[in-house]
Amino acid sequence: MHTIDASLRELERFGIIGLTGEAEGVSGLGRMLCDLTRQGAEIVTEFLGMPLTFTYDRNKEISGTKQFTDNWNSQGIASFMLPRGMIKDLLIYCFLRQYKYVVEVEVDPKLKFKPLSELYAIDDLEEMKEYPEFQIVKRYYKTGTAGCRNVHEMSGRVS
Repeated sequence: MHTIDASLRELERFGIIGLTGEAEGVSGLGRMLCDLTRQGAEIVTEFLGMPLTFTYDRNKEISGTKQFTDNWNSQGIASFMLPRGMIKDLLIYCFLRQYKYVVEVEVDPKLKFKPLSELYAIDDLEEMKEYPEFQIVKRYYKTGTAGCRNVHEMSGRVS
């Protein structure tokens, strides 16, 4: 079982490196500039449903559309603006590439200075029986018939 720290730092293990909020050019959105390694770029494109084939040259051009801007630090190959509200969903997606389940458990509301829920990545729901104090409030797992997407029944196309 892996305890997930639902923060930008946890995304670094997946090649999504948070840099700064100063790059945000729209007041109130709170997006963070992130560099992406090859792994991070592949995860983000898959998560957003973007084409998985893109070049890693300096101009990042594909069929006349620009998917990513250049990286800011030497750690990455590209960069993008990550909305803060998407961090948790992106983390869950990342961990579902390695684990069978991500569960959200309720934390005792009497505990001060704790979030109301925590995330854990696990391979077997039986593991949670070892922690009877945890109340599972949500369970995430892959159900796609075509990887992380589904095949449309009538057309046979991947959605």
